[in-house]
Amino acid sequence: MTAPPSKEQIKQMADRAEARSRGQIAAKEFVEIALTEAELDAEIKKLAAMPVGVYESARRAAAERLEMRAAVLDKLVAAARPKSGDSEAGAAIKLIARMPAELEIDGSILLTGIIQQFDAYVFVPYAEKLTTALWVMASYAVDAFFIFPRLRLKSATKGCGKSTLLDILECLVNKPLIPSNATGPSLFRIIASERPTILLDEADRFVPKNDDLISIIDAGHKKNGTVLRCVGDDQEPRAFSVWAPMVIAAIHSLPGTIEHRAVVIDMKRRPPGQTLKRFRADRPAAEFAILASQAARWAADHQVTLGNADPKIPEALSNRAADNWRPLLAVAEAIGGDWVDKARKAATVLEHGDDDELDVRLIGDIREVFTGDAMHSKDLVAALNDREGAPGRSSATASRSRRRSSVRCWAISTSAPSRSKSAD
Repeated sequence: MTAPPSKEQIKQMADRAEARSRGQIAAKEFVEIALTEAELDAEIKKLAAMPVGVYESARRAAAERLEMRAAVLDKLVAAARPKSGDSEAGAAIKLIARMPAELEIDGSILLTGIIQQFDAYVFVPYAEKLTTALWVMASYAVDAFFIFPRLRLKSATKGCGKSTLLDILECLVNKPLIPSNATGPSLFRIIASERPTILLDEADRFVPKNDDLISIIDAGHKKNGTVLRCVGDDQEPRAFSVWAPMVIAAIHSLPGTIEHRAVVIDMKRRPPGQTLKRFRADRPAAEFAILASQAARWAADHQVTLGNADPKIPEALSNRAADNWRPLLAVAEAIGGDWVDKARKAATVLEHGDDDELDVRLIGDIREVFTGDAMHSKDLVAALNDREGAPGRSSATASRSRRRSSVRCWAISTSAPSRSKSAD
């Protein structure tokens, strides 16, 4: 709907009409003025319809063509753009900031409560449940750390509860934001302005082919992570912080740089006979809001303690894994009790696996690296051993030798199914 003319425009039209009636403006000249104004209006509308990035590159040339200052053109274009209430402009982003609980919180009770909620709605092994709960609590104190790991939700197949766990995490973390897709510029700007907790579902659909997203996810692993952009009329280089907690759910592998910056939660299908509650994202239980409020209070009370923490890292963890686990182990130490040993054991299990689950992990890894209808066993072994965090990459020499033997057996068995495992 066209806006009514302003008082100034009405006055100008009246003056021109009067001038024309007095013979001061010829009919031809009057028509030319009207056409010029119509053309200008059409040009402004065309510029206003452009994406911001396209307009930014075209504005100087357009200002020269229209014989006006770029700053004036910016104002005219801004006025012609759809307002925030218009459907074309989308909806404003509303983030839920958790209000800290009024009373002091017992960290052990809080951690137990979060784990119990996971137990009720999703099937996750204990080490993974504990790790996820520690990550939730640590995310509220993200500024106390220099490195903060991405939480990577992974499964070998669909139906393992990744999306359900992501919905649960949305109810527990601070300022949750779940974009079904994202561009690099939109992501770094919302992070720089609001520092939300980003939750990416089905990230393997849109992340691997987007270099902007990959660089933002990688850089945001560290507190000093930034991206550089040129802004303003003078194209001044500015640094934008991309430091924020992030959960990434995907079935297929993501770029190695992302995987290496994450604590990986392997999701599995619910065993037959195990009953779970159905999670309703539209009406979550009141306990979630209470736990989120308690987590905010606990983190606020322990911000300094967590920032000064130097937790003991299990020897089996590599340098990168140690960096990723330090915030979670710091939370466990701040809580105290047997949570410290439980957290250290969880770190070892998640980084190097439990011997009882080795064969299952190998099957999943083989599924990831096996390409085509056939693959030579030596190529399969090499691909498996090159996977960061795979059983064949244990930091302990004895463990490495033993696990690589297991990998080798699986590779031969896979490439030659007619042979028995014992024959190898």
